[in-house]
Amino acid sequence: MDEKRFPGKTIGVILGAGKGLRMSPGREPKQFLNLRGKPMFLYSIETFDSCPSIDEILVVVPPGMTVRMRSMLKGRDLRLPLKIIVGGRKRQDSSFKAVQSLSKRGDVGLVAIHDAARPLISSEIIEKAVCEAKKEGAAAVATKTTDTVLEVRDEFIVSIRDRDTLYNAQTPQIFRFDLLWKAHLAARREGLLDATDDVQLVLRLGRKVKVVASPPENMKVTTKQDFDLASLIIEGRVPSSGSGKKPIGARASDGPTREESVPWKKR
Repeated sequence: MDEKRFPGKTIGVILGAGKGLRMSPGREPKQFLNLRGKPMFLYSIETFDSCPSIDEILVVVPPGMTVRMRSMLKGRDLRLPLKIIVGGRKRQDSSFKAVQSLSKRGDVGLVAIHDAARPLISSEIIEKAVCEAKKEGAAAVATKTTDTVLEVRDEFIVSIRDRDTLYNAQTPQIFRFDLLWKAHLAARREGLLDATDDVQLVLRLGRKVKVVASPPENMKVTTKQDFDLASLIIEGRVPSSGSGKKPIGARASDGPTREESVPWKKR
């Protein structure tokens, strides 16, 4: 799409306001748990920070966790401006709060919504999704379904779905800002408050969303088993000592060089 007809910045929104009770009941939210040496939240932040197409990052945290997030970011060598806001009780609430905060600005073109509980997203997939969103106005990352999917009613199988047409939803989901804001306002006006993702809201407006194929490893960490699997995948990405190579997705500089960035930082 012609950039002159598509002005504005691309904002990466990383949603991490959930409590993660299925994996860590009574403990801190799972997105703050240590995963192979650093908090899970940081994997998504650092990957988005490495993407040329992303201009700024907005991080959404649970109530009471802003100071913890500031401490976690302190000394990190991030190149992009980053802001922290507090999310809501449900995912849709948190996404709405993020989009609402961006609505007060006049320079946002695209919004890329990503779950902090998907730490294995790659910069390559983000770049592809942003490119498609610029062309189509909306794009979502998903992985092809490989299992046979059954439709069940009253505990009996009534049909088998054609898996050639089925995908498992992932994130990021990237939208033209005005379209996403309109979708959120319409959903709230019509009483829909528990949508599981932003694609659902945009589809209700009759808009198409382009699928961007992604590998299964861009999974959502929901259970202890997911956490252990993510740890193994990350371990497999790290080269053996002495190889002289950096892990996949690593940036050229890994040293702490900048001050903590909480408000929108000037370039």
